[in-house]
Amino acid sequence: MKALTVAALCLLSIISCATKPGRLEKPQPASPFQTTVDTMKALTSQLRLPEYLNQPEAKKQGGEFDVQGYFTVLKHVSMQPGYVLDYVYSRNGMGARPFLYARKEDAPPLSDYAAYETAAEDCGPSESHADSPGDSKLAPKLSQEHRYCRSYLQHVECDGSDEGYLEFVAFRLLAGQFYLVWHAAYDDTVVIADTWALKRLLASGESPGKPFPKDFVRKARSLDVTPSVEASDKSVKVSLTTFTKWGGIERREFTFDKAFPHSIEKEATTTLVGYYCRWVM
Repeated sequence: MKALTVAALCLLSIISCATKPGRLEKPQPASPFQTTVDTMKALTSQLRLPEYLNQPEAKKQGGEFDVQGYFTVLKHVSMQPGYVLDYVYSRNGMGARPFLYARKEDAPPLSDYAAYETAAEDCGPSESHADSPGDSKLAPKLSQEHRYCRSYLQHVECDGSDEGYLEFVAFRLLAGQFYLVWHAAYDDTVVIADTWALKRLLASGESPGKPFPKDFVRKARSLDVTPSVEASDKSVKVSLTTFTKWGGIERREFTFDKAFPHSIEKEATTTLVGYYCRWVM
């Protein structure tokens, strides 16, 4: 795990200094939250799909990405004591992706997607790539222990700090972004938490050698992308800025329970600067 983290930090330094296709001035110190997000993404950005997962009946064999590694980067959230984060991998005629779940520490990992469908319970709203902007959903509280739980966020705890609430939302958005194939690659959300990250995005362009449209860049440069956290006695609202090639720069808001389990009650998305690439998966 230590070697994985070191490799991720090395990759992060490369990402931060990228200059193609636009011109980017000398990197500025990133905000602590942006550094956390970038390091989290660096854990998965260079992964290659093992051949044994590139099969209709994919089964993990060991040696593939360990999602517990996220918690070496996320210092303010953790799995509920007694639970670990895990996943199965599934592919069909439209693509392939991981399905995350929480399991009891003493429960053996599920072997494949068929086992996941049979054994994993809906102990709350499923958050495995559940991306439904604007939907309001009140999650049921955990009423019993589950050996395998599809709604893995129901077993992720914040430490009560603003940093923890931000990390919780980043985890919700990014945790499943690895080993994505074909249509699953539409899940390309990037978190933009400071001005430097915004400049880096705009300099990256649509693709190598092809800059973003000038009007998109002009509008984006005027944005305040600073995330915010509003906590009351019972709930927390986190607002942050994201980018997707199939939507543009968006402001995402998540309202969830302050007390554990942090059930997400409401999600909302506002487009700040629209953008749609011309790629079709």
